[in-house]
Amino acid sequence: MSTVHIIEKSTENTLPLSPVIAIVNKYSHANVRSSEKRENFRQKKTYAAEEALSESELRLASSRNEVVQIKETYEHELRKREMDFMGAREQLQLREEHWKVEIEQRDSERQRRDIEVQQWTLGRQQSEIERQEWEVGRRQWESKAERYDADLRDIKSRWKQTAKELNGLRAQGQGFYQVTDNYLYDLITQLRYKVRDFGIQYFSEKLPKRSQFEPNRVWKENMVPTTRDESYLDLVNCSETRPSVIQAFMWRVIVQEVFCKFRWAGTASSPVTQLCKDLEPCLNGGSLSPADIEATKRFHTWRATTVGLLLDSMDEQKRRQADVELQKWMSEVHDEAHVNLRLLGPNDQKGCQQGFLDIIDEAVKIDKEISRQVSRVTWTFGSEDVIQTLDLASMELRKGEVFKPKSKVTLVTSPGVIKQGKSTGEGFESSFDLLKMEVSCETAASWQ
Repeated sequence: MSTVHIIEKSTENTLPLSPVIAIVNKYSHANVRSSEKRENFRQKKTYAAEEALSESELRLASSRNEVVQIKETYEHELRKREMDFMGAREQLQLREEHWKVEIEQRDSERQRRDIEVQQWTLGRQQSEIERQEWEVGRRQWESKAERYDADLRDIKSRWKQTAKELNGLRAQGQGFYQVTDNYLYDLITQLRYKVRDFGIQYFSEKLPKRSQFEPNRVWKENMVPTTRDESYLDLVNCSETRPSVIQAFMWRVIVQEVFCKFRWAGTASSPVTQLCKDLEPCLNGGSLSPADIEATKRFHTWRATTVGLLLDSMDEQKRRQADVELQKWMSEVHDEAHVNLRLLGPNDQKGCQQGFLDIIDEAVKIDKEISRQVSRVTWTFGSEDVIQTLDLASMELRKGEVFKPKSKVTLVTSPGVIKQGKSTGEGFESSFDLLKMEVSCETAASWQ
């Protein structure tokens, strides 16, 4: 219910209508003015609030812009730091990879040094083993040298005793030059020692490569026949079997070039050799008939007598001339042999040459002793047409080799010596082995 209605109802009975209406109108106008004031106030407040809100929105927008700028700044800084971090991480990875490579290189270097240390250690151990082997070899050589010296002293003692016996026979006025079996045995045995030592001393070293030889006369006639085929090439190129081949070669040189060639006679050696070759009976082996025995005795009696006359005819000048001819021939033989021997590695070339010449010189002296006595002395290398089987009745195995029954002979390292008759000119009905053949059954393959 409005205020006008209330006033109208309350004044119905008390006041006249006009004053009331005036009051009401007055009140209404006042109320309207109040409303207008309120409305103005409200509008002012609303305007102020809107202005405050607008100002707040401006400040908010400014704050937002600042926040956006700060955010962008922070994001830019974050991206920069992230890029810096990525760069630092890549550098760290590169350093890590570099360290890994360096560590691998150092590990490789360490392994290489470890291998070098191991190789050096193995080399040192090998050197020590070789030194010990050399020491063992040296002691063995010293032991062999002592045995050889003892054998040599024994041979010299027997030689002196034989020489006394020979002088005694000469004093008894025997008709022929006397050479006892023991004396001849000792001479040949001593030569065998020299030939064996020559092969071992100068031809035991390993060769850097397989040698190719010049097939000159001395080589073809004395080295090639040492074996039935060309297996001598394998034997001579093997350091373990080479001394045996050299020994076999030297003995063939001695038998083919020295014995029965009268090299000690100088210029007379060639005609005497040819004459003996023409007059010597042709004996085919086996059992000899009485006629063969008598022919052999007459020939060797003539040969011993002729040599005796030849020696008696040689005065001092002829002996010097004969020695000059001998030395010249020995040098020629050595030079032919040396063409191929030098390829087999003797470190001491001069010592090797002197050893070769000493052997030939001693062989010439033995030939001289054999030539001036009557008995027939022959040198045998056995049957060269077939492969020989080890037979201890006529052979002896080379020292150092192990005996195996029915072994095949590969080399005759020293020929056998067969003697028929006696120095007195008697006993030609029988013959015997003064020395057995010395043989080797080793092959180059057994040392590989």
